[in-house]
Parts: sequence; structure tokens; C-alpha cells
Amino acid sequence: SSKYGANFMENQASYSFYNENVLFADYELNIEFCEFVIKKLCKDYKIVAVYGFSRGGVNAWEQIGKVDFVGLIDPLIPKNYKTDFDPKSVFMLYNTDDWNNKNKVRLDKVALHLGSHNCKRLYMERIKIPRLFFSKYKRGRSN
Repeated sequence: SSKYGANFMENQASYSFYNENVLFADYELNIEFCEFVIKKLCKDYKIVAVYGFSRGGVNAWEQIGKVDFVGLIDPLIPKNYKTDFDPKSVFMLYNTDDWNNKNKVRLDKVALHLGSHNCKRLYMERIKIPRLFFSKYKRGRSN
């Protein structure tokens, strides 16, 4: 996460969160730690959306069904994933070109579950996907 973690994501997405409270965190920090940090600043809070890029996709995946919206940005899908969730609360942009075969299979299966309205396969450099995601597909924006 030193190269493509919280600092990278803030650079890619901060313009997109006008008048919203956002915590950018490296994937090594779990949701409980993020909640601890937020509680220190605001006792009454609600996390409404979680986004995860690359390895951070595993952390975001764990929040499906727990928050209003999960954005998966060319994510690593957990090995023990299940698709027994409502796809309306998840949106994924992905490119299988840079992933190993196991994650490619998982991405394609998740994409089938999400359907074409909640998922877009891309053929572009993966490092450019986060900026595209936040400019066009962030929660609250129309496709």
C-alpha cells in the first residue's frame, strides 16, 4: 500500500467527495481501526460507503451488506467469497488482464452476479481505473 494505498487514492478521488467526510486508509487497516479513528472525531457517525482498490477490494468486500454501498475498483476478490448478496448495493469496475487466473475466475463470477448495470469490465491500464471510478461511478452518481 505504500505506492497505491491511501495517499494514491486520496489523489485519485478527493475531488469527488465535495462536502463529505472521508477517511482514506491503507488496506492493512481494518474497518474496526477506521471506526476507532472516526469515533475520536465524531461520536455519532455512520459509515455509508466503502471503496476498495486492488488488495483493498478484500476489505471492501467484507463490508457488503453492512454499509449502504460498496465500490470495488479492480479488486482482489477474497478466496472464500460468496455471491449471496443484493447486487444493487455494489458496483465494480475491473480489468482481468493484470490478475492471476484464480482472481480472474472470481472477478468474472462476481461480474455475472452483479450484472451489466452494476459492473463494467474495462480494457485500460489498471492504475487509471480509480480516477475513472470516482469521476463516473461513485455512489450517488449515475452511470
